[in-house]
Amino acid sequence: MTMKRLIIFSGRLVLTIVFSLVTMLGNAQSITRQYDNVSLSKALMELNDLQQTYTINFIYDELEDFRVTTSIKHKTVTEAIMQIVGFYPVRVVKRGESEIYVECTHKTERHLTGTIIDENRQPVPYANVYLLHPSDSTVIGGGVSNEAGVFVIPYEQPTVLARISYVGYKTIYKLCSNEQVGTIQMKPETMTINGVVVKGSRRIIKNATDRLQYLVSADEFAKGLTALELMSRVPLLQASEDGVSIVGKGSTHFLLNGRELPDDMVNAKLRSLKSDDIERVEVITIPPSKYKAEPNAGYVNIVLRRDQTLGLRGDLMGGLHFKEHTNWDVMPSVNYATKKLDVSFSAGVSDVKGSNDHTQTTTFSDHEKQSEYVRSFDWKTYNANLLAKYQLSQKIDLGVLSSISTNQMDINQHDVTREWNTETVTDMTSPKPKNFNLSAELFLDWMLDTKGKMMTLTYDYLNNYAKQDERLTSTLQNMQTTGSSRYRIDAYKMDFTLPLPIANVETGLHYTHIGNSSDVNIYSDATGSWQKDLGQSNEFDYTEQTAAAYVSAWRQFSKKFSAKVGLRLEKTWIEGRQITTNATNRDHYLYVFPTVHFSWNPSDKAHFGAAYSKGIARPDFQSLNPFRYYMTPTNYFAGNPYLTPGLTDNVEVNFSNGRGLYAVLYESHQKDALGSPTTFTPDGIQSTTMENCFSSDKTGLYVSWQRNFFPWWNVNLGGEVFYSQSIAKSEASGLRNLYSWSGKGEVSSDWFLNRQHTLVLSASYTHYFPYVSMTAKYESMALLYAQLRYSLLDNRLRLNLSVSDPFRQNITRSTSQYDGYTIYTTNYVHPHSVNLSATWSFGGNKVRRSYRQSKNTEAGRASTR
Repeated sequence: MTMKRLIIFSGRLVLTIVFSLVTMLGNAQSITRQYDNVSLSKALMELNDLQQTYTINFIYDELEDFRVTTSIKHKTVTEAIMQIVGFYPVRVVKRGESEIYVECTHKTERHLTGTIIDENRQPVPYANVYLLHPSDSTVIGGGVSNEAGVFVIPYEQPTVLARISYVGYKTIYKLCSNEQVGTIQMKPETMTINGVVVKGSRRIIKNATDRLQYLVSADEFAKGLTALELMSRVPLLQASEDGVSIVGKGSTHFLLNGRELPDDMVNAKLRSLKSDDIERVEVITIPPSKYKAEPNAGYVNIVLRRDQTLGLRGDLMGGLHFKEHTNWDVMPSVNYATKKLDVSFSAGVSDVKGSNDHTQTTTFSDHEKQSEYVRSFDWKTYNANLLAKYQLSQKIDLGVLSSISTNQMDINQHDVTREWNTETVTDMTSPKPKNFNLSAELFLDWMLDTKGKMMTLTYDYLNNYAKQDERLTSTLQNMQTTGSSRYRIDAYKMDFTLPLPIANVETGLHYTHIGNSSDVNIYSDATGSWQKDLGQSNEFDYTEQTAAAYVSAWRQFSKKFSAKVGLRLEKTWIEGRQITTNATNRDHYLYVFPTVHFSWNPSDKAHFGAAYSKGIARPDFQSLNPFRYYMTPTNYFAGNPYLTPGLTDNVEVNFSNGRGLYAVLYESHQKDALGSPTTFTPDGIQSTTMENCFSSDKTGLYVSWQRNFFPWWNVNLGGEVFYSQSIAKSEASGLRNLYSWSGKGEVSSDWFLNRQHTLVLSASYTHYFPYVSMTAKYESMALLYAQLRYSLLDNRLRLNLSVSDPFRQNITRSTSQYDGYTIYTTNYVHPHSVNLSATWSFGGNKVRRSYRQSKNTEAGRASTR
């Protein structure tokens, strides 16, 4: 089947499914709508226009002061009206078969209006507001705040005493002579019962059908953290200076407000975002069919706080990192918003110097081979990011996301290899090869109607250029390698969101084209002058085209049970061509990937969930590239253009008790997994080549528990136990089957050191027990991290002092067993450091930020070594 026919077939399949659903449900009367701080009059007018069954009658001016913030999903007309009216003093009367009347029951000229927030400046919904007579405190009126914390209460007295109360918070009394009360901030209530101190608190962990939600505002110990630091407080996430990963997952991608960030932007955004900007963090361990069918991948969605403030704000962050060398980074960011335009700009400059100690001992039946090298590097990076969104009309938004970055790394490596009483010394230098990356995304969001139907059109572009220049000076042979690599990605996407009466449906079509062109030139001076090695020099071109169609549906069957199911169809064509040898490899494959999620809430706090997905592991460009990359004249790495994708199956069952306990049982199976076995020729040449060499299984249980023992002391405990196995293929290069029980234990704690909660001490320790991964067994290792942070000047200045791996326990040791020899490897990257950073915030306290989806996960496959 040609690509054109497949795209037509995929489109017809999706449209047929959608048309069938619409046909079955076309006669149902259902309302789905989101209201965010709009007047009750405007909401009623919209409901009147959305349907033809009823005429809604009301007096506009009478209801205009009442504000509505709520999400209506699959409600009848009368249910929708009752939901937006809420606890306001408003009466709803149905007369006859087609007339509904809405009127205020307390008609006065005065309306007391205000907003109630908590200690973290988050809305407090359903707080009780009583209006008392100032002289004798008799009740003369009252009401309840809505989901946005807003209350509107009619009253007649010129002056009233407002009594605001909410469970777990101190009651507030406020004398009001003006109708506009403004913002009222509540403080947690501390009570003593039989000598036990009880403090009101809110849930930190919630669960949706397909994700875990960590509520940042409910965690008082999260104040003043960067987004990267915040990740370590979220169950299932492992965070370090190197990045963030999900427990049990092979790869992790990041979304902001549901829109994916390109890989080259993630680190900068995690460091520049603050916890005060974030409403919640969502962990998606089994992604729905809307996302690319990757192997054992997960997503972390950072949802920013809703903020309608317009204006300018910015942050300036700088840091010093003391290791063997002093490293530094600077990251300014500016955000500006008007009623129609949102713009965010950030930049970063860093200079990182470091070293890496690597030893490898290979034991044969009759001798040993030892190799030791020390690599030092100086890595300079520069990046700039722009995100802009413009509201063209009430229904159409246009936007662009762009990122540009460049880096260069100066590498010096000294290697000593000993075998058969012979010592070979090799020095490798790489004089600052440059890497340039440009990505851009254009998008259009079009609201098709007032019921929530939306179409999104997206174009993604990525262009990367990397240059290679390595020189080997050896007692055995001198070599030089030069070359370059260019890759480009073009992706076109059309997505639909369709809130239908029976279910919320998502569907769409995606097409991606990837092009990669690489060349390598190898020279040697074995004859006394530099000569090009025509047998090893080569040019390699690679193209990949993928057409995809997906559909998924979510439904809330009852208050306690919901489900989400989906299918994704992907057809891929690949072609790899070695220009010099005129060798071409072509392949194509078609797969269907199902996803299923179930959610059951037996009580208000307890949650059970189950999920299944199927994925595909495509090899990255470097794994397909057959070029040889030499570490020494007798040790090289090479790709394999004949690699095939591996398939994965992922299953999990999770539980949360709503009181700080979270557990997940998971299973992951991968067939035809990629590995890099090492072989030796009779003349001592060591080669490491990519192969589909094994299948893997991993079954594990992860449990975390969080508790505040005192108002000033928080503890997080976590642990994981798992069984893993790697089964070598019979034709693999001498690999042996590996089996292992393993696990890890982790503990972290936070202490407030002053009453203002502006001085916080944090510490965390993680111990990894011996485990099996891919083709190697790894020994135990540990991570220790401590941090002291201080906020001052109304949180505009934040200081941070931290220490990482002070006892140098983060050392990787592994053993790989083959038929005939065993390889022992030790790698130490010198992660110990003392870090000092400062962040200064200027401008308005809050400004809306705009982020845009760039689901370009293909870029992660374009890694360079």
